[in-house]
Amino acid sequence: VLSKVDQLYLLGFYYRINGNPQKAIEKLTDALNKDGSRAQIKRELVNAYILIEDYDSALQYSCINYQDDPLNPYHAQSYFKCLINQPNPAAYKDKLSSILSVMENIPSQKAQDMYVQMKALYMVVFDNELECAYGMLDHAIHEADSSAVYLLMTKFDIAFKARDVVTAEKTYKCLGWGDTSVFSKGDNCYSSRGKD
Repeated sequence: VLSKVDQLYLLGFYYRINGNPQKAIEKLTDALNKDGSRAQIKRELVNAYILIEDYDSALQYSCINYQDDPLNPYHAQSYFKCLINQPNPAAYKDKLSSILSVMENIPSQKAQDMYVQMKALYMVVFDNELECAYGMLDHAIHEADSSAVYLLMTKFDIAFKARDVVTAEKTYKCLGWGDTSVFSKGDNCYSSRGKD
């Protein structure tokens, strides 16, 4: 039998993955009020806030999770997203660099894919290196397996924010959001490990 906290957590998780972040925030906040020590609840709450681009609300929880476990790549990525999406990300440049350094040295493939996403965002925000960021993401996309979708989503987000319509449209199609046949041979989209 699940505890009330576990029930609220699972409901919050369910609502978040099914596209209802407001309801997720409600359930996860209730769970956190009953057991404020659980990092998984805070992480889900951060993810729900990020979905609605409420980076300020997500920041406090992502910071706590990162401070408690800086080697957890999910906590690092969430904290990084919150900081880089603040109105003045330059105020957090040193902290963002520090997070990147930690991520670069986490040996798992998933952490390395996350590092590439974060580094690409950093390069665009602080160095105005759009093409270099695309190149880094493209290389990782061709090497990726199941995480390619997250790399593509990062590329789409960067292109969209940079108003690079051509890259945004191509990446959108590669994600299959509008056309399920985009992964067919000859469409010039990315597939797993860069092979058709």
